[in-house]
Amino acid sequence: MSDNTTEVEEVTDWEIRMALQKEADQKSGKDAVALITKACNYGAGKEVAEGIIDALAQEHRTLQQDFWRVIREVAEKYSEFSHDLRNDASVEFCEDIKNLNRSIPRI
Repeated sequence: MSDNTTEVEEVTDWEIRMALQKEADQKSGKDAVALITKACNYGAGKEVAEGIIDALAQEHRTLQQDFWRVIREVAEKYSEFSHDLRNDASVEFCEDIKNLNRSIPRI
């Protein structure tokens, strides 16, 4: 008689917490994009940018740097997006950012 038991990979509490945190962080990013794109939908891009800058100026300096690190990562990934004439300039702009030989260190 053969043993038909299957090996189960044990997941630690820490791994579960990290997976849940990752999901929550991704949802926060999606929610932020939804808010910003909704605000920009009526041509208020300049006003939205001013609001972002005003809010960012109130954040801790390290969080300001983290914000730009996230923006850079978004640009790098967006540079590989499929595109057409409607977002071609944005993808090309993000390619330029990706090709910069600069990083934003975590301090």
